[in-house]
Parts: sequence; C-alpha cells; structure tokens
Amino acid sequence: MYVSKVDNQNVSTYSRAIHQHEAWFEMIFVCGGRGQALIGEKMYDVSTGDILAYNSGVLHDEMCHEGLSFERLCIGIANLRIDGLPENHLVPEGTRPIVTAEGDSERTFQIWNAIFELLSGNKPDAESMVHYLMLSLLAYVQSKRNSRYEHRWRTPAGHGSAQISGRPLC
Repeated sequence: MYVSKVDNQNVSTYSRAIHQHEAWFEMIFVCGGRGQALIGEKMYDVSTGDILAYNSGVLHDEMCHEGLSFERLCIGIANLRIDGLPENHLVPEGTRPIVTAEGDSERTFQIWNAIFELLSGNKPDAESMVHYLMLSLLAYVQSKRNSRYEHRWRTPAGHGSAQISGRPLC
C-alpha cells in the first residue's frame, strides 16, 4: 500500500504522464478544488468530495487548471480481491469510476488523512489501524456504488466479499 498527497505546494513534483498500474488498484480523494480526470478513454470534471477509482490496468491521469486549486490524496492497494471482479478492481467495467462523498466529504477526508498520517509517520502499530481504516473507505465506496449501480455491483448471492493481502474486508 502507498499513499501520497498532491496539493498546490507540491504539484510540480509529480509528473503528469498518463499511466496505469498493473500490480495495484488506486483510489484518489479530491480534498480541495477542482480539475479533470482522464480514466480510460473518458474525461471527467471532478471537484471536492469526489472519489476516483482506478482499476489495475486502466490508463488515468488528473489535470488541474492553471491558477486553480486541485488537492488530492492518493492510495494504492495491492492484492485487492472482491467477489465477481478481477484482482485489484473495485469498479465493474462499464460503470462510472467516480463517486461523490455527498454530505460526508469532511468525514471522508478525515479517514483518508488519518491513513496518510499513519503511513507517513512510520508508527509501529500503523499497519493494523490503516487496514481497518482502509476497510471503512472501501465499504463506503462500495455502499455509494451499490446505491447507484446495485444491479451491476452485487454478486448473485446479494453480498460480495473483499480482501487485502488475504485479510477479509467484509
């Protein structure tokens, strides 16, 4: 797992090349401002509170407009397994890869930021805490997706399960 923070102070240190990750799933939380995200072959306008899901192997990039704020937190996860989806996929193909933390933006930011701070601080007990915080984020995104795409997301039994590195998520 990795985390990073991109804000107006460090945006120039991140190369802005369209890229993809074969070995992990990546999730971005827009914690301030607005910009655009290229995900696959589609361009999306994104703003504060949006959560972007980049399945493994999907080309993507985020772009900010000159002079505008576009702050985001990024988390990369390896070994994500969700019933009915390929490894390192959170979003079923053909569905919108963005959900909005409507009304929950501040609370969602606090969870993302806690993960960032724990992993950045190299605390000895961070791994377990980050694992459970990550579970809450994945469950939150899954619940948002279920409410919009229930017929595409749920497994035939009505419930999915997920794992990170062999640990059950739900």
